[in-house]
Amino acid sequence: MTKKPATLSLLLSLALALPVLPCLAAPAAKSGQAPPKPIATRFKIKKRPIIKGDPFSVTVTPREKSFIFLFYVDADDRAVSLYPGKTESFEIISPDDPLEVSSITNNTIKIDNKQGKIITVAVRFSAEGKKVKGKVLMPTDFSKEKPYQHMLAIKGKDLIERLEFMRADHPRDIHILVEDAPKAVTK
Repeated sequence: MTKKPATLSLLLSLALALPVLPCLAAPAAKSGQAPPKPIATRFKIKKRPIIKGDPFSVTVTPREKSFIFLFYVDADDRAVSLYPGKTESFEIISPDDPLEVSSITNNTIKIDNKQGKIITVAVRFSAEGKKVKGKVLMPTDFSKEKPYQHMLAIKGKDLIERLEFMRADHPRDIHILVEDAPKAVTK
């Protein structure tokens, strides 16, 4: 009999606490505005109209100090790690010093005529974040194909699934943003 009131009390406490939990994950938004995103990306393209093969860059600005991962998944579900590559070390990226990626292994990042996705992952620079960052991209994920330092052996959908599971396990430490990559204009 004593367990029912304790269980009811616990459930009532959780119900009252649930509306408060979202404010722990992100700062409050101004009235009428959406809460700020944990990651902001900006694509820079130098000319218009956009044609296949044009270079572009991606600037990533995290809301707080983070380890950043940047992936491109093409229309055929092939995945490439734009940052970091297989031999690059992790740098901590902060809001006042964003990461700009415009090339991989001396090759410019170029626009495709099919729709691809850019996946940006920010892992908070925290004790927990340091533990999980090595699980986002593992050495065995890299392909032996050229460019061997960036081409991944796993498919884009498998990468996204892994990231979603990680975000579910570490919601305060891993933020994922999936966006359409710049695409060539067809005439």
